[in-house]
Amino acid sequence: MNKIIIVSLELGSGGRELGRRLSEQLNVTYYDQEILSEISNRTELAEKSECVIVGRCADYILKGYQPLRIFVYADMESKIIRCRQKTPSDELLADKELNHQIALIDKK
Repeated sequence: MNKIIIVSLELGSGGRELGRRLSEQLNVTYYDQEILSEISNRTELAEKSECVIVGRCADYILKGYQPLRIFVYADMESKIIRCRQKTPSDELLADKELNHQIALIDKK
């Protein structure tokens, strides 16, 4: 059975970067789950090769593969800083609004 590492994350926690670095260090395929409807394809990909999959719900769908599960989280201040670094300057929100958006996305 292939090794599968699943990284679940909170928005702004650095989980995607961790997943990317893990895949590079382990020399395995990296999948970034942006669209939940593609998860069904991921199960076929997990059968084909060792991989790191970043994103929500993959751990539940692939539980039969006995993946290594990692959950990445951070305090709100760190998440806000990280989101500000990744967001274009013309799209920046006030701290209160950004805090609200992060909380909503994490809850989903």
